[in-house]
Amino acid sequence: MALVAMSRLVLCVSSLRIAVCLLLIRLAASSSQDIWEDLVGRELQDTTSCNDARRWGQMPWNYLSYQESRSWTSLGWNQLMWDRAHPIPTTTAAMITTTFGRRMLRGYDGSDEDKIGAEDEESDQGAGDRRLQFVTSTLTPTTTSTTVIPMSETMCYQDLNEGQQDAVRTLGYSITTWHACKNPTCPWPPGIPKPDASCLEVRHWLNNGLYTRTWVDLPTDKRDALELLGWSNTRWNEWNHPLTYAKLWADLLPRQQEAARFLGYTPDAWERCEKAASCIERLALLENTTNPFQRPWSVIPRPLQDRYAEIGYDEKRWMNGDGPKLNKQYIDLLPHEIVAVRIVGYVSDTWDGCPLSQCTERYAYVKARYETKMWTQLTVAQRRAWQLLGHNARLWTDGGMFNTISFQSTWAELSNEQQQQAMFLGHSEGTWQGCSTQWGKPDPNATQNTPTSGVISTSIERTVRARMTIRRPFAEVSGNVYGAAVARLPSSFIKIFEDAVARSLFCRNTPLSNDPTEYIDSEGKPACNDPELYVRQRHRVKVMTVTEGSIVVDFFLARNQTVLELPAPGLFQDIQRMLEEKSSPLCQDMEFGKFAKVAVIEEIPLSHLSEDELQQAYTFERMREAWGEDTACQLLSDAREGNSACPPKHAQAGSARRSASLLFTFATLLTIFASML
Repeated sequence: MALVAMSRLVLCVSSLRIAVCLLLIRLAASSSQDIWEDLVGRELQDTTSCNDARRWGQMPWNYLSYQESRSWTSLGWNQLMWDRAHPIPTTTAAMITTTFGRRMLRGYDGSDEDKIGAEDEESDQGAGDRRLQFVTSTLTPTTTSTTVIPMSETMCYQDLNEGQQDAVRTLGYSITTWHACKNPTCPWPPGIPKPDASCLEVRHWLNNGLYTRTWVDLPTDKRDALELLGWSNTRWNEWNHPLTYAKLWADLLPRQQEAARFLGYTPDAWERCEKAASCIERLALLENTTNPFQRPWSVIPRPLQDRYAEIGYDEKRWMNGDGPKLNKQYIDLLPHEIVAVRIVGYVSDTWDGCPLSQCTERYAYVKARYETKMWTQLTVAQRRAWQLLGHNARLWTDGGMFNTISFQSTWAELSNEQQQQAMFLGHSEGTWQGCSTQWGKPDPNATQNTPTSGVISTSIERTVRARMTIRRPFAEVSGNVYGAAVARLPSSFIKIFEDAVARSLFCRNTPLSNDPTEYIDSEGKPACNDPELYVRQRHRVKVMTVTEGSIVVDFFLARNQTVLELPAPGLFQDIQRMLEEKSSPLCQDMEFGKFAKVAVIEEIPLSHLSEDELQQAYTFERMREAWGEDTACQLLSDAREGNSACPPKHAQAGSARRSASLLFTFATLLTIFASML
């Protein structure tokens, strides 16, 4: 038996050159699509051509790989039946078959069966085992009278059992090519996406079929494919996704791509249809997986909870319907954050909120999201956001989403906080204004009556000077304004003021809540959902003075330095709104809340001068700064008369050297005096 196997191996090696030539001829004669389908034809979509005669017509059983013989056996074939139906060839034949297990010559005793499919993914070992199978003989054709074939040879794909269906795909068939080769009258199997099905249909079929089954219920071939993608019995039962699922298709190893195709994936379906379906449509489907009414936190498997925790979720945020705390653009995410984001279902555009979607498409999405819901069907976070935009339960019951006074305002007229909550609800500037690009824009033909003597600038880029009057006794802070500690106020009032106002503006905390613990973290300190933004922006709140008259605080809101930062006038409006709303982050702040609840705010001018007068003063100062102690003498000089009131340059240099010498002498005397003491 060993001599027979060796002779066949020698025959194969000696004819390698002929096989390569035949393969090149085949490549030239066939389209690239046909060859690709030969190599990776495990996906559902395929051409209708049948190449059985080319692939199997003259292939002896002994030259089938282990996976091929196992697959044909499951379809009812055995060696005797096969060899009678596939006689020894009389012409040279070349053949390519791909499986995600090693290809092996017959004679293998099966002792290493557990190693099948365990090839090292980082090397190309075993490539020689995936050899071309062929034999040569004379050009005289032969015939056979064998007609005994298994019943599977005439069966439709849907009539095969699941193990046989997997064997069909292992052998390189698709549903289309199986029907074309075995029974062209077969209809398409019900419940399986057709070749022209959309990417989202394929995803839905996979998520509601393959991934709902138990590990022990899966056939061997499917488990082998899943193991190549990183799954195991333990991972599957715990629903602990392998890191492979965070990779792009191009980053998968070839054998992993082959395994994914075997399971039914296409490249687009693997990448969550990012390039094949509308971002808004995918975002709407993704939001269903984070809806606390449909999927409570308690039913989410622990490994998946850990992934959600990496992007800022906890049980409270999840059940309230708040978004993740991680507030970065996809391009700014760290590698481990990208892994978590992709495993829970996001891709680059859905994580960023579909910024490039069409206005009309987003408008239809927002309308469909809320128009059929009652107030009680909204999450806690959604109700808070609508309340910030002027809604309440009565208005919602009477007229739904559009029955709010805020919709009478343009996007620019909303405060920064209102804009953020509108975006949380799904709106953009366009959808808020009904996709009208002209609403709120000034008439270019209208006469502009811009005042020239106002004392407060109207520029959106200005620095704002504000005055907050707190109706509490000044004695509460008089001993601690600049940090002299008193029993009731352990820190400087100025520091408490600056920190609390900055937290309310830059921490992205819950916009409204009657629960004070919402604004306290697990360590008992003031909560901050976005500490990075807070650290970067808190310097923009600076107290100038704290004076008596109740407690009067004059402070600055510094202008924004980049277009990504919120402008100071918008920050002023946010503070104004939070002082009016007693359930706001500022009024609920554990350190400053008692002051904020009895405070009012107003904007005051940076100077008593008008804008024109400030500009004139600025121009004069720019001119005046050119004259100093060393150059003032030029004002008394007249080059036309030959008069020069300035000393010669060498005299100026000598004077400078004398001044420096005197300073050095004075410094030396001080040093000597200090050493004596």
